[in-house]
Amino acid sequence: MIRIIEIKPYEKTGQFAVYTQNGFEFAASRQYLLKNGVRVHVEIEEERFAELKDQAFFQQALRHMLYQLERRDFSAKELLLRLCEKGVDEIMAHRVVEYAIENGYVNDRKYAIRLTEKAKVSYGRFRIENALFAHGIEKDLATEILDEMLDPEEEREKILRLVDKSMKGRPIDDHKIESKLYAKLLRMGYEADQVKQVIREYGRQEKEAEH
Repeated sequence: MIRIIEIKPYEKTGQFAVYTQNGFEFAASRQYLLKNGVRVHVEIEEERFAELKDQAFFQQALRHMLYQLERRDFSAKELLLRLCEKGVDEIMAHRVVEYAIENGYVNDRKYAIRLTEKAKVSYGRFRIENALFAHGIEKDLATEILDEMLDPEEEREKILRLVDKSMKGRPIDDHKIESKLYAKLLRMGYEADQVKQVIREYGRQEKEAEH
């Protein structure tokens, strides 16, 4: 049997620390302790006490999760890393993240769509893809989202607008200028062959305009 010898309040958190003959065991809310009959001098069977302790740690990890999600959105992988950084046991962190997925707190697909929607205004496919990877989105899901949301023709038109904005109607008649423009568009995440094609197209348009 496990005997509860002391229960101390944590003033800042509103939680109560539970001590047995083995020392500190776990912290939980007053409601949790009352609901489960945890009080000083009570003796609890070891198996039942282990269940109470496990559930208390789960509830604590759950509070950490909810606090993080109040501040910003996370992918499942990001949330797992953040919980571990905050001191949650890795196995418990995995359990909490699974709970978050099952109950709709975390949805990698919706998160990836929001990230892509925001990024596609300014960047090309490769840069957006790398951003999704950096946010913990798996490759297959990232590819699926990008295929759905990025139209090659729209990408081409964006590149053409960027070239036109950079050149301001001037012809690309210098190799250094062309190389610099090409490198800039690659850094923005646009596909190399498509960038070359659009630069050639811009050049043809400018020549036609001259005549």
